[in-house]
Amino acid sequence: MSDEDILRLVPPPSVPRAFRVHDKGCPIHGETIHKGRNFYNPWIVNPERPWKVKCPIGGEEYPSNDFEAYLQTGMKDRSLLTGDYVDDGWGWLKPDGDGLKYWFVAYYNRVQRWGREILPACRSLSLAYLLTGEDVYAHKAAVLLWKIASYYPNYRYEVQSRYGTEINPDYRGKILDHISECRVALELAEAYDNIFPALREDKALQKLVGQSADEVQEFIETRLLREMATGIMEHPYTIRGNYGMHQNALITIAITLDDDSREPTKSRMINWALNNRAVHILTDMGINYAIHNLIHRDGVPHESPGYNTIWLRNLLEAALLLKKLGILDLFKVKRLKRLFEWPITMLCCGRFTPSIGDSRSMFPEAVGWDPFIYRMLFRIYKEPRYAKAARDKPEPIAPKMSIREELLELFSPPVDEEINDAASRHPEPLGLESVHFPGYGLVILQTGKENRTALSLIYGMLHGHSHYDRLHIDLFSHGVALIPDFGYPETAVSTDPRRFGFLNNTVAHNTVVVNASKQRRARGVLHAYDVTPQVKVVEASAEDVYPNAVTLYRRTCILIDIDEDSAYLVDIFRVKGGWEHDWVIHGTDAELATEGVEITEIQERGTLAGAEVPYGLLYDDEELLNAPAGTSLVNYHGSGFSFLFDVKRGQPEELYRVKWSCRLKGAEDVNLRLHVPRCVGEEVIICKGQPPQKSARIPETVDFLVRRRKGENLESTFVAVMEPYKGKPRIRSVNKVDLKTGRGDTVNVYAIKVDFGEWTDYVFSSLDPEATWEFDGGLSLSGRVGFLRVDNEGRVVSAYLLDGRELAYGDFKLESIGPLEAVIEAVDYKGGTITLDRPIKASEETILGKTITIFNGSHATSYTVEDMIDERTISISDQDPVVGKGVVEVIDEEENSLSVTPKALPLVEPDMHLRDELGEAKFTIKRVEDGLIEVSGGRLTERSFPDVDGDGLRSFEVVDFGVGDRVIVHTSICYPSSSKRRNPYS
Repeated sequence: MSDEDILRLVPPPSVPRAFRVHDKGCPIHGETIHKGRNFYNPWIVNPERPWKVKCPIGGEEYPSNDFEAYLQTGMKDRSLLTGDYVDDGWGWLKPDGDGLKYWFVAYYNRVQRWGREILPACRSLSLAYLLTGEDVYAHKAAVLLWKIASYYPNYRYEVQSRYGTEINPDYRGKILDHISECRVALELAEAYDNIFPALREDKALQKLVGQSADEVQEFIETRLLREMATGIMEHPYTIRGNYGMHQNALITIAITLDDDSREPTKSRMINWALNNRAVHILTDMGINYAIHNLIHRDGVPHESPGYNTIWLRNLLEAALLLKKLGILDLFKVKRLKRLFEWPITMLCCGRFTPSIGDSRSMFPEAVGWDPFIYRMLFRIYKEPRYAKAARDKPEPIAPKMSIREELLELFSPPVDEEINDAASRHPEPLGLESVHFPGYGLVILQTGKENRTALSLIYGMLHGHSHYDRLHIDLFSHGVALIPDFGYPETAVSTDPRRFGFLNNTVAHNTVVVNASKQRRARGVLHAYDVTPQVKVVEASAEDVYPNAVTLYRRTCILIDIDEDSAYLVDIFRVKGGWEHDWVIHGTDAELATEGVEITEIQERGTLAGAEVPYGLLYDDEELLNAPAGTSLVNYHGSGFSFLFDVKRGQPEELYRVKWSCRLKGAEDVNLRLHVPRCVGEEVIICKGQPPQKSARIPETVDFLVRRRKGENLESTFVAVMEPYKGKPRIRSVNKVDLKTGRGDTVNVYAIKVDFGEWTDYVFSSLDPEATWEFDGGLSLSGRVGFLRVDNEGRVVSAYLLDGRELAYGDFKLESIGPLEAVIEAVDYKGGTITLDRPIKASEETILGKTITIFNGSHATSYTVEDMIDERTISISDQDPVVGKGVVEVIDEEENSLSVTPKALPLVEPDMHLRDELGEAKFTIKRVEDGLIEVSGGRLTERSFPDVDGDGLRSFEVVDFGVGDRVIVHTSICYPSSSKRRNPYS
């Protein structure tokens, strides 16, 4: 390609950009264009047919006019705009359409011209020069960069794009939208850095553009690199991505320019990336503060797993660059190390990351498990698990590497042999252990050898790309996500009715819908997490997701081994309050069948919202019901019932069954069967819903089971025993065990009997561990969860008791000390110890490795007991309590408050504790809002937060527990004993 052709290749700012043609798809074939295809890129584009997009259904091309000819006239000769589908760059408006344009040219410009031609060319040409030393590659890249620089200050995405002009006039950017522009900035800066050795000697370029070597350098650096840096740092921003994207780009620009004599200087750019506290949105925050304010104490960022992976590569790239140049060694920061570890621990069955929030699809995969990342981490830390992760990723396909990553891999010393040797010292596969992320609010229970079974439960609140899904569960077994989260909707746009009406709504998740409405944003509370070889338990609540409607919203999940490769789940969901409770669950690509349900009504039309309510109508929101196309639907709080269809209603027997039989290739003999004790007044509803249609693999519909109860001041206990199996099931029957008194108190206590033929399991759950409950058959429980396995001779084979004093069956008794309650008397944060106000008389089996729950006001947190130092002191070792970090700007002694930066502290809640630079937590947070922290527990003075390290800043940290907080030490015991840990105190 000639230099002149390269100059013509770069479109001027007057040619708009769009990442979609239209939300409704094709002018002729509509939304069918999206079925089985990438929702954003279903169109066929070809550089041999410039400025044309081709429908994959009918093969017709749009627009009808020759846009290239029109562009060559400076977009002035409108006589060239001919045909039925004319697009002058600013879209074609369909007669009798929805009033929004079809942006054929803008889509081609964004997807093909920039996405597949110009930007990859800059990357590849600069890399080719770096590897070969051939000046021709540097020259061609320089021509492209010079031309881009000539236009760059005039690119304004908000007035030159489909999204900016039709949807959101504040949606800024430059060439591309402000998120995608981060990668543009990073790669163009890297390309410039790669070719710089040849740039000043490029006489052909100087002749072509009529500038000297100094002028060419000044032109590109001023109009491109410094313009990009300014777009990142100055508000309102034009370049701002997900966290780490623009910080990484800015550090790259700073080091590429390497100039402290002109604004923006290298020092200013690096300081902004590391230490910025002037936060307009969360992603503004400097890395040194974001590590503690936006990453939970367990190392997981505050977004969905898919978006959390963006942190990994960007912060790794930035940290490697800063370390190499001797600016800062971020790898010494413990929380950053934890950040890199969550992808290989947040795994179910060693291969699935739950598709929480906007993350992947109903067919989950291991997100963030990037061999390149773990190769780099192994080089730094030399830990065998990183070698294992670098070598043994379940799926061999890894994300595309950036220029910098390719060069790092290419020029780093060979490490394969060392990785293989280290990986062999970590024989166990990754991601097979039960795990609790107490900051993020996610629990994964796992069991099995050849076949793994895993349960995940989310009780935490995501601050980015979240769904209304508190207490949602996923179940995995036999290599299948059996009741999967749907994951990322088809789009990320605010005007998509399926996104906000259904896919991120509560009804699309395996949880309970109260009063036909969406949950509110709130974090739940963990009440129990316990893992033993045979029985594993999680119990969590989230009453705040339905404020003023419920007083109880709690789920107890008990995963029990049948044998070493089979397990079943006892799921108990208790709800108090409200007038309608809908327990909702959906399967994967599977056929649903019921036993013991009499279908009394087959609804011929309409949806779950009613026979007269059509699909997708936001019937329960008057404001949005008749809103014009392009209206944001973010604030829809209705039921989403109009997205469920083919409705059948039935009356269940006292005990009934529901089975999903997989249709997935290779898993046709995998099933999930539910044994369901009927609730009083329960209606069973079978219906269908459509998961996000993002690929050909996604089924058009999946089957939903809805268990509905109606009435005033409802109290519901929804119980289901879920058995995943291959071939034949093991469970013969499930029956409820009644209280001996005959009282039907199913909310406070529930017991079931699971018959296997050769033995019988008894499973108990109580909300009052201190109470003693007697059941028919000589059974009694004093505890939170109990389990008994009894053979046909009446002998107890195994037993388990959580937070209890006694589990009895005939002559058998399993005794323990129950949950232990105390108050924190002292904390050594540096040493990782908590001293309580009373002694703990616990055995080695009942307490070591168990969970403590700490309550302070409305907030709760949890930690693992690593050791007992003495009768009152628990060690939590290096578990990190910090949930916020910043700088005290002003102390208001009269109001007993602090003005702080960053103003945004999303993980901080009232009743947490403030710690000064000495590490002393002397104040409790009363209120936190927009940079203002009101405190209690003492009077603030100017001496309350001293500048101990002399850096000119009065720094503070927020920790999520402290002196005076209430502690529950959870205990459990098994029969036969399973403990191999020794308590050095006892």
